[in-house]
Amino acid sequence: MNFQFQQENEDENEWEEEGEEDEEEEDYKEDNEKKNANNIKDNDTQKLYDILGVDKKADINEIRKSFKKACIKGEYRHPDKGGDPEKFKLLNQAYEILQDAEKRDIYDKYGLDGLKQGGGAGGNDPFDIFKQFFGGGDDQRSQGQRKAKPKQISVEVSLQDVYKGKVLKTKFKRKRPCEKCEGKGGANAKVCTICKGQRYVIKMVKLGPNTYSQSQSVCDTCQGKGDIIKDEDICQCCKGLKIVENEREIEVPIEPGVPDQYNCLFTGEADEGPGIMAGDLYVKIIIKKHNVFERIGADLYIDQEISLLEALGNVYFEVKHLDDSILKVASRDYIHNGKIMSIKKKGMPFYKDKFDYGNLYIRFKVIFPKELSPQLMNSLKQILPGKQQNLINKNKQFEYMQDFHECDMNQNPKGGQHKNAEDDDYEDAQDAHQTQHVQCGQQ
Repeated sequence: MNFQFQQENEDENEWEEEGEEDEEEEDYKEDNEKKNANNIKDNDTQKLYDILGVDKKADINEIRKSFKKACIKGEYRHPDKGGDPEKFKLLNQAYEILQDAEKRDIYDKYGLDGLKQGGGAGGNDPFDIFKQFFGGGDDQRSQGQRKAKPKQISVEVSLQDVYKGKVLKTKFKRKRPCEKCEGKGGANAKVCTICKGQRYVIKMVKLGPNTYSQSQSVCDTCQGKGDIIKDEDICQCCKGLKIVENEREIEVPIEPGVPDQYNCLFTGEADEGPGIMAGDLYVKIIIKKHNVFERIGADLYIDQEISLLEALGNVYFEVKHLDDSILKVASRDYIHNGKIMSIKKKGMPFYKDKFDYGNLYIRFKVIFPKELSPQLMNSLKQILPGKQQNLINKNKQFEYMQDFHECDMNQNPKGGQHKNAEDDDYEDAQDAHQTQHVQCGQQ
């Protein structure tokens, strides 16, 4: 009897196991059919991890890395990389939920249905994108994930760096979710019952009969944090703020020929907060002035002084270029004062085309002798072209020029010969001092 009872139980267990296997096969087929139909259950707790390609035990750093990788390649990549815009929205929404410790905890327990019950301001479902993409409703509304504002920093580089190109390391400060409390602000955080964790509340103000105005303001109950934490449970690292400021070092590529004031974009390197995607960082490249070369576009300009003798057709000088090479410059042509001459392909490299260069322009300034002997002056008059004119006539009056002396300058706008600003200030001070004594005497 015992054996027969045991055998019947074994047969019954085998029948139950076979039934369970059949049910599992049916569930597997049903899941495949739903996946193929792009449907997702509201109580599903795995799909978002599959979208990001991470395990359910992945920490916040793994989730961030997977999100950045998924933006570049894969089924849910960015539209700029050839991806589907709707699928990219889905990736953003998945990241928004899983990188937020509170939302992730709710999702792990109850799926999207639990998040939906948390509600959005005004009754809007902030995760409608999943319904729209995977099915489960006809509502076509969608809401993109919030993104932090872009951040701007500047770096200064020399003209030599821009000529040759380099990689510049720079540090800056940014805000990120606190890793110690995983962006929760502390332990035992409870969702604010007033704003439902949205940090803001919608207020309706009656303006008149059947006329209302809607405004959004920070929730007074949780002070815009979205949850409430007891004092003894507040994180000591972030002081309950959920974010901390840390220092980040990045490498800024200074490409040959990069323009002045150029902005380098670093996607997702700026501030980030719980439920808020990291903003973009812009690094402005500021090129410092050079003491020899002036840059205009892809061309370089230098000023070169030459003597009168050199200007007559025998000039030679050397220029130390931005790459420390030495240019030996010579000319046998006549060079007048202010003349500009060029050396082809010795300017700056073209941006994004470092194998082609602009030109080097040389602006000449002829330095004349300070004094000439009468004999030399007469010799030059005989050589230089032009008609000699005898302008001096006893019947005419002329304004004769004199040599410049700094002591003759009138720097004081009030006038007065042989006075400069310092003398006038001194005299004004003396007058004021004397006036003060007179007034004191009268008192």
